[in-house]
Amino acid sequence: MKTEGLRVHFMGVAGIGMSAIAELAASRGAIVSGCDLAANENSERLIAAGIPFLLGHSRSHLEGVPELLVYSSAVPADNPELAAARRAGIPTISRSTMLARLMEERRSIGVAGTHGKTTTSWLAAKLLLEAGLDPAVMVGGVVPELGSNYHAGDGEWFVTEVDESDGLLLEIRPEISLLLNVDRDHMEHYGSLEEIEKTFVQYVMNTRPKGCVIGCGDDERARRVLEAAGSRFVTYGLGAGVAVRGFNVRLNAIGSTFDVFVGDREYRDLRVTLLGEHNVQNALAVVALAKELGISEDVLRRALEAAGGVRRRMQKRGEAGGVVVYDDYGHHPTELETTLRAAKLLVEGRGRLVAVFQPHRYSRTMHLLEEFGKCFAAADHVVVTSIYSANEAPIEGVSSARIVELVSDSGHPSVQYVPSRKNIVPHLTSFLTPGDLVLLLGAGDVWELHDELLGRL
Repeated sequence: MKTEGLRVHFMGVAGIGMSAIAELAASRGAIVSGCDLAANENSERLIAAGIPFLLGHSRSHLEGVPELLVYSSAVPADNPELAAARRAGIPTISRSTMLARLMEERRSIGVAGTHGKTTTSWLAAKLLLEAGLDPAVMVGGVVPELGSNYHAGDGEWFVTEVDESDGLLLEIRPEISLLLNVDRDHMEHYGSLEEIEKTFVQYVMNTRPKGCVIGCGDDERARRVLEAAGSRFVTYGLGAGVAVRGFNVRLNAIGSTFDVFVGDREYRDLRVTLLGEHNVQNALAVVALAKELGISEDVLRRALEAAGGVRRRMQKRGEAGGVVVYDDYGHHPTELETTLRAAKLLVEGRGRLVAVFQPHRYSRTMHLLEEFGKCFAAADHVVVTSIYSANEAPIEGVSSARIVELVSDSGHPSVQYVPSRKNIVPHLTSFLTPGDLVLLLGAGDVWELHDELLGRL
């Protein structure tokens, strides 16, 4: 797709993925504008980049007669602005279609899976940056090193996170596809785990001819997807029977160190500054990618060790009164369990791990309710607050109170339901003592409590 001079309007542009696609299009010469229902730091970044941002959705936004309108999956089909564009004959495409068109201009690496996409996308991008390949980059979180969630890049490669939430990942056709894992999520769209697997099979099959799939051999469903797709694939993991196998993993409070067999070669003492065994697996995906691209061991080592975290992925927010406050975007039971295990490394022998969880969406809470009851074992005290709706209507019988009941029924000795956001900080400060760590968890706005909590401490 020729982007130079193309007038493109983005609906839902303040979303983390849409904002990056808009900036990438602008960096390639498109004349970009965008709108969304609310302003945020993503829209502020667009404005700073010279991209007009319009608040709300309105037919008047089409007065400049864009040649293309790109909409996010959050925009309903009957939205008046979207409907007016279609009546006017303006071509309208989804966010994923726009991403696919931008990817056509480069050799591409797509990172897909239910968990770990953002971190692994950044680790992969850092590998290529360290190798001097200057890739275009798009990830699902702000990377402090980039100051954004995208990098325009002048090289031949494009590294991108591929979102599966609405099934539109099937429009993406990478040259190299990474598949990290397959788990139950977005059930309001898929309906069953079998449908999720089928979708990932098709995604893997969409890998470009002569391309390669890199998949996690430790994940049973991911392995099934790889075998069903029939594409050329390379496996990685910590278990037996994989092509890139990590072993001798050493986890501590400042990162992770591990050894790797890569074919008949052995790499000793690779290190990442990210916490937890799940991030060792993410790093192993990038070891496999380095092998596929012919990037040297020295460059790989530098990249893994130099790659800092992504904002809202176990991000330290500060310390006051001897209490440390972190926040994390984790909102799925699998993510919560692995993140809490990693966070436990930071408090061993010092104090307690206190988890503050804000469930995200009524639909996700409904479909994964039983799993939420079992994922907080690593936390010493759990606070659950009201569900962040993300504009979903409430579902009868689905509530945070029910999560608390299930956590308690699982045998957890200390769990508290604090429905009102304004009461969370007073509750925490009533019992926190030096050495404790508070971890704010969720994809909503719970992270915003860190300033108030640190101030009160």
